[in-house]
Amino acid sequence: MDREFSKSFRLQTTLMTQILLGEYRCGDHLPSAAELMREFNTSAATVKRVLDELAASKLIRRRRGSSPVVLPLGERSGGGRGLKVVVVRDVVKQGLYFNYRYAPWTWTLQEITYNRLMREHIPVITIGKSDLENMSSLLHSASGVIYISPQVDPAAVDYLEKNQLPYVIITGFTAEKFDNMVCYNYQTATERMAVYLLSCGVKKVNIIANPAVDGRLDGMINLLKKHGFDSDKISHTIVPDVLECAELESFYRPLPEDCRPLGVVCYNDYHAYTVEKQFIASGYRSKKDYVILTLGELLEPRESGYCTLEIEQLVEQGVEMLYRRMKKLQREPVCQVEPVFVLDRKKYKGKML
Repeated sequence: MDREFSKSFRLQTTLMTQILLGEYRCGDHLPSAAELMREFNTSAATVKRVLDELAASKLIRRRRGSSPVVLPLGERSGGGRGLKVVVVRDVVKQGLYFNYRYAPWTWTLQEITYNRLMREHIPVITIGKSDLENMSSLLHSASGVIYISPQVDPAAVDYLEKNQLPYVIITGFTAEKFDNMVCYNYQTATERMAVYLLSCGVKKVNIIANPAVDGRLDGMINLLKKHGFDSDKISHTIVPDVLECAELESFYRPLPEDCRPLGVVCYNDYHAYTVEKQFIASGYRSKKDYVILTLGELLEPRESGYCTLEIEQLVEQGVEMLYRRMKKLQREPVCQVEPVFVLDRKKYKGKML
């Protein structure tokens, strides 16, 4: 993975999350370019590119001679498409294992949706369904929600309805069709992760995971060992503990000198934000004490060779439906987008992206 790209992605994700979660409020000034360069150990060109992206997303206003200013809510909406979109990925307990490739449809659709929205400068945060109750403030201020789930969860729908949020559910997945899933090559992604962490001088890695429902953990650990990480230098923290500040703080404090910088791998942006907030509260310094990665930084659906035009069209349909709902600003019946399953991959070989 290109290190400068990773720095750019982390800087953009961190600033965007801080703005969307209210850590930076309307009228607040962001750190200066020089401060951001020092904090994220990156170049002036990277900082400029990230700030340009945030300005294009209507999150900040840039003025020559002063640091960027966070825009009020009304100025952030562009083209009637609202302030931001939250993509919620449901937990999938079933799955297939292809060596180290773990392949739920929901991960593929989440990343394609995320990339689709970011290309249009629509601010977006991805979370897991288990984070819903912890994300009430974020969801309440969201302009729309895309909920990706194999089956409709009445509790989740009830939550979205009660909060009067424009939303779209992408569903229709069944266990019988799991043989035809789009899948990521997690081996490639994990190897990229290991190489990057080693290049940063990381000697100990903590993976934020939920092993009870996710089969990727063992494969990731095995590949980290393959690349030189000792067994006693690889650990994992379960997701519920990450969301409880006291648990997280006790786990990471004190951070032994021989573990710095500590590598942390998170499954989504919110977990990464929570972990980084705890590090800062504990007095740790970014890059010198810790390196945080999210799987979204490492995975590209097109790498697997199984991302088809049909899947992108499914996401396109769902996003356009959400745009229409956000524009109308009124509640409508639940809209479910049924996916098109690829029964014969060879048939679509010429259409692979």
